[in-house]
Amino acid sequence: MDVKEFVSYLRVAKGPSSNGEYLCKCPAHDDRTASLCVGTGADGRILVKCQAGCDTRDVVKAMGLKMADLYSDLIKRAVNDLQRTYSLIYVDTLNIRTF
Repeated sequence: MDVKEFVSYLRVAKGPSSNGEYLCKCPAHDDRTASLCVGTGADGRILVKCQAGCDTRDVVKAMGLKMADLYSDLIKRAVNDLQRTYSLIYVDTLNIRTF
């Protein structure tokens, strides 16, 4: 899940800003004024901060998502990198397997 898909579960008040952040209504409390900041970290994970003090786990749960959803693109990239790095190479003529 990327940040655009993530914010599709929220009521967006503003955004994206020039740095890609969104200001949304927090689903974990009765948010009359948008207090939830959502963006993307340098490593690709989704960053969530409720300015009213809600815990990120509570925000994600109220959205019907899992904490792993914040990292899914990061995990996919890591798995792809590992698969490329540690792909199996079979050399039939020498019967060599490199991991």
